[in-house]
Amino acid sequence: MKKRILIFISIIVSAFYVVRLYTLNSKEHFPIILEYDNNQEVEFENDFFDYSEENMNGYSITLTNSELMTIDEFISNYAIQDKEIFHPFNYVCLLKVNVKNKSNKDEEKSGLNLKHFMLQSGAYMTYPNTDAFAYVNDIDFMQFSLRYNSDKDFIIPFLIYNGNVDINTFKKMSPQLVVSLFPHKKVIKI
Repeated sequence: MKKRILIFISIIVSAFYVVRLYTLNSKEHFPIILEYDNNQEVEFENDFFDYSEENMNGYSITLTNSELMTIDEFISNYAIQDKEIFHPFNYVCLLKVNVKNKSNKDEEKSGLNLKHFMLQSGAYMTYPNTDAFAYVNDIDFMQFSLRYNSDKDFIIPFLIYNGNVDINTFKKMSPQLVVSLFPHKKVIKI
């Protein structure tokens, strides 16, 4: 008798877990991936990275140029004295972008955080480097807001380490700049 009760309880508990798993997964919404081309303006609208409270609405970004160079070329081109901060990286991908505040009047409560952006190529992904950002731009902060109806050019540096990805494979995999994750994952082809 005890055995039958335990089997019955096990079946009920198993059925509950199956139903619960189904209901959780059936309501899951995955982001829609939107791809954009180089030199195409991408409006952020109500898309975000981590929190729906991020206010990038009214802003847009355009990838205008990309350049891949060795870390030694980067150090030489930007006259960097402290070379050790870029150890053990082998390459840097510099993405020149134009950011516009087209219609957001909440200047202090809005803006972009470039630290969230990602460079993605196949299974490889990396984030911008804050040290390199300070060398290639006239500001140190990667989080900023722009005045209403204004724009600014930035260079976003992504450091690449050969131990994580072969550079030839990286180039063949068509890298993309990820500029938002939810509800739309917006990527710009490089």
